Amino acid sequence: MKNKVIITGYPKSGNTWLTRLIAEALDSRVIGFYNEPDNEEEAIEGLERNGVFEVFKSHSPPPLIRRKEPNAHIISIVRDPRETYASSIRFFNLSRYHAKRRFNQHLPFRTFYMILDHVTNGKKNQRRRLRNAFLFGDWKVHPHLGISWNEFYSFSKQKNNETAIIRYESLLEKPEKTLQTLFDSLGIEVSKPLLEKAIFNQSFSRKKNELQKLNLPRKANFLKSGKTDSWRESITTNESDTLWGNCSVIAESLGYKGH
Repeated sequence: MKNKVIITGYPKSGNTWLTRLIAEALDSRVIGFYNEPDNEEEAIEGLERNGVFEVFKSHSPPPLIRRKEPNAHIISIVRDPRETYASSIRFFNLSRYHAKRRFNQHLPFRTFYMILDHVTNGKKNQRRRLRNAFLFGDWKVHPHLGISWNEFYSFSKQKNNETAIIRYESLLEKPEKTLQTLFDSLGIEVSKPLLEKAIFNQSFSRKKNELQKLNLPRKANFLKSGKTDSWRESITTNESDTLWGNCSVIAESLGYKGH
């Protein structure tokens, strides 16, 4: 049986990118979404690799995973909560929420719920619902937003935390040094040529172009620009102040500053 590596983080924190990076650096397969074998996960790739690990992506809090996988290497990626929220606004489309639900697919019900979504889910309302899910958790907005950002990363303040934490911003700024430090902390030996190759192949622009050439627009569109401070232009001052006021204690303990 191969060893498991499980990458987890709050949605829109760089989970897919890190999952692919880790898997390629270890010459191992991205199996899919942890504990959801039927999930058509965007990160899946490298199924031809024969490394000694099986790599999974997840959005579950590390303590929950650890209870089921006591021997797995669990890595949690964290991103500035303001940037994570800004990325969520660009990614999560709450319109057609009811229309997409499985039991509302039969005409004329689907048409009715599409109209209902259009009426009830204006842009301001969508942002409000996303912000509330981010701050307090709301599975009705999205199953992976069922807990708040604070609750997800509360494990980081626990004394006996066994989860490796990696900052998205550090990974962007110094990918080789950040990944090497991560692997060293996990006791995993990694080939430097493989590590350098993974970083090169998994760069945002290169990976996006590759997926477009393979006619995989869904996977290509899943990758954005990999920025770290777009929140300054894409969310309001009131939103950023509210987010920071709520998340500052944990965010500061993870190295973020409220400016």
